[in-house]
Amino acid sequence: MASLKHFRICLTLFLFLIIPGGCADIVQPSNASVCEDAFNARDYDTAIEKCTDRKSLAGAYLGKAGFDIVSLLKSSESPVETLNDPTGGQLGSDVSAGASVMNILQIGTAQISSSTDRLTAMETIRTYLAKVSELLKDKTASDLSGDEIFLEIFASLFDTVLVYVETLDTGTTDDDGVPEPILVDANGKQYLTDYNGVPTPYVSDTAGKAYKTNDDGTPVTSVTLDGIVLTYADNTTATFTSAEAASNAVKFALEYTDGTTAVFDDEQTLKSSLVLDIHCVSVANADSALIKTDGHIWTAEQYGAFCSIFKKNIDGDSILADLLAGKGVTFDLTEVQAAVCIELTPMIESFRLFSAALNKLVEKAGSNTASDNDTISGSSAAIDDLLAELGCSL
Repeated sequence: MASLKHFRICLTLFLFLIIPGGCADIVQPSNASVCEDAFNARDYDTAIEKCTDRKSLAGAYLGKAGFDIVSLLKSSESPVETLNDPTGGQLGSDVSAGASVMNILQIGTAQISSSTDRLTAMETIRTYLAKVSELLKDKTASDLSGDEIFLEIFASLFDTVLVYVETLDTGTTDDDGVPEPILVDANGKQYLTDYNGVPTPYVSDTAGKAYKTNDDGTPVTSVTLDGIVLTYADNTTATFTSAEAASNAVKFALEYTDGTTAVFDDEQTLKSSLVLDIHCVSVANADSALIKTDGHIWTAEQYGAFCSIFKKNIDGDSILADLLAGKGVTFDLTEVQAAVCIELTPMIESFRLFSAALNKLVEKAGSNTASDNDTISGSSAAIDDLLAELGCSL
């Protein structure tokens, strides 16, 4: 999941865009009218109803989403800071752009304490951001004024960041973003497996003590005057008075990870007891350090979200069949890419609109310095890189 680092690059554009003090002035009407009065009163419902020109209406929807000069000033009074890892490095780096956007839109943890309510607020805001995009996304750079392009950029940028928070800021973690298959019994108790994840059953007595076996897997047996003798793996023996009694004493066992043993009458019953649990490996001590949908998205939290997405789309039956056949588990995530990309559709669509808006700015600002254009183009390319490495595309 090294590709997640690319997204940090494109989020730095957030700072590039909002630092200029006049940016929030784009949320202003184009003419003096009832529309202007509504803007001055921050009555964006009336502005949406009364404003007729495209730029004013887009500005009204962005204002209704929570972005105007007042919200920008309020957010500047308590700016968001990137957090230090309270676990001593297990969470990784904090991407705080989500918290910054939520602070500007006044839906951060300082304004809304409930993670559920923050998520609801994000969904509501995204409906207004979508209205801005609907007005502007199909227009070319030459069709739009500079203010309109910035309105589109802000709407698509905020939407990109919010959907990023919705998708990845889940309060769960994983160590590498890839789900791990384990074998458990019906109660969820984990069986011991080899390094490939393959179970290692053995022939045992009714108490789970291992018998010595021949190359074909049958127990080492001898006949003496005292009866049928079975030899244990530790070279001790057990003697039975009849072949039937010796046969009844032969069981199949699996060891649990805690050192205890499960014993089964036959190999088929043993196999039937195996349940595949595809799970994500949570980072130790992470739960108390994470706040769901607070906009601070840690590296391990990103891994956790992607692990959960992959987990839901992996064919567990196929993996279990491989394990029972003695094959190791090798995740070919390309096999689930299509399903994963469908699940990531809102994020991909948001990326696409943001990238398109950035390209309009590059086209419109042809006389800008090469460094500015390189910054914008590089941010757009970072989005492409991220999606390509996830196996998705714009």
